[in-house]
Amino acid sequence: MIQSSSFLSSEVSLVYAMAWSRSLNTNRVVKKPEIEFIIRNRPVLVLDHKVIWRMLDLMDVKSKFSYENYMNMIEEEPEQLEDVINSHLESYPNVLFYGVTENDVLKEISMDKGEKIALKTKIITGEIAKKLAPEGFDFSLSWTKGGLTAHYIKDNIVIEMLIGRHTVSVAHRVKVRGVWLQPIEATQHTGHIGTMPATWFFNSVNLFLRQIDKFSGSIEIPPQYHIFWDKMADNPYYEDMSISDRNKLEHERWIQFHSMERI
Repeated sequence: MIQSSSFLSSEVSLVYAMAWSRSLNTNRVVKKPEIEFIIRNRPVLVLDHKVIWRMLDLMDVKSKFSYENYMNMIEEEPEQLEDVINSHLESYPNVLFYGVTENDVLKEISMDKGEKIALKTKIITGEIAKKLAPEGFDFSLSWTKGGLTAHYIKDNIVIEMLIGRHTVSVAHRVKVRGVWLQPIEATQHTGHIGTMPATWFFNSVNLFLRQIDKFSGSIEIPPQYHIFWDKMADNPYYEDMSISDRNKLEHERWIQFHSMERI
């Protein structure tokens, strides 16, 4: 079964990583990796060098790890792959991945760091990152299914900015027991990112963080609702929704959660 999925790097743990593997048909060593992760408590295999390379490249926002350099490393020091993966997972816990799985094999990372990003966009998103860094947020900028996307991530909290030519949309997301919620409705600025008022952006961020702070850093689902809640986490259609529909659903989930919390 083919499924879209999203997961934070903090939800990934490495079981083992082999740069080369054996062919199931001939039992000969082939230049294909065999890597097992536990992602959100489920085993997931990576059997393609381009998939693991893209994950490594996306984690380090400050430098470009080319596929050529990755393959040179694999050719010269294949035994280092496990250490490199673990080092990246430890150093970059606040990265949100969008991928495609088929029968528990991660077939694709549907993201690209991208080279053709306007300088002004890089400057503005970078300046926002500097403002949020003291609060513990890490920054990444990449192309995702929603378009050019800036992520500001701290643990299970994500501020997501989708940057279009004439619009900027911002969603404020928090993950609770495996389910994404949006305490406030997604907002949109009409115009180029260069015309976006800083006060407009940070007012919504501050409102969002105040909603989160009400729970003193601990957002929990009442035990009597665990079964109901966990079914939402397994919704097979959720990841294929449009960004607009996803935002509406996640805000509705927050309203549901808030009503549970008061009971």
